Amino acid sequence: MKSSSLYLFISIILLGLKVDGADLHERVKHGFANSSGVKIHYATLGKGPLVVMIHGFPDYWYTWRHQMETLAEDHQVVAIDMRGYNKSDKPKGKEQYDMKFLIGDVLAVVKHFKKKRPPSWAMTGVARSRGVWRWQHLRYVTNSLFLIYHT
Repeated sequence: MKSSSLYLFISIILLGLKVDGADLHERVKHGFANSSGVKIHYATLGKGPLVVMIHGFPDYWYTWRHQMETLAEDHQVVAIDMRGYNKSDKPKGKEQYDMKFLIGDVLAVVKHFKKKRPPSWAMTGVARSRGVWRWQHLRYVTNSLFLIYHT
């Protein structure tokens, strides 16, 4: 349990290998999860336990391209575009970006991949920059382990 988390942490921090962007774009699968009518874009690569990656301001899913390559060897990596960014919907009104909706978007992505509520060690979330506080709140909702990395 702890060694798996340690491996994931080391992979994210130290083994973010450079990947040819064109090659990555050919191998990832893109799609959308429905979060109460808001389309949340994602890019996914690999199979195994789910790893959800959340970008910060002003990034998008491609921020995680280097880490996706390494983690996809034994995980299903899903890097999302948060609402308002890149290919995800951009609902009008600042109330549409309240924490409850941001958390709901991430949960919608997890449900989209038909992952049942995981045991505390089965799903890891990775957040970057502003995404850190999203995962801190989400941890209490899902009772899952979340590894935080930010720049």
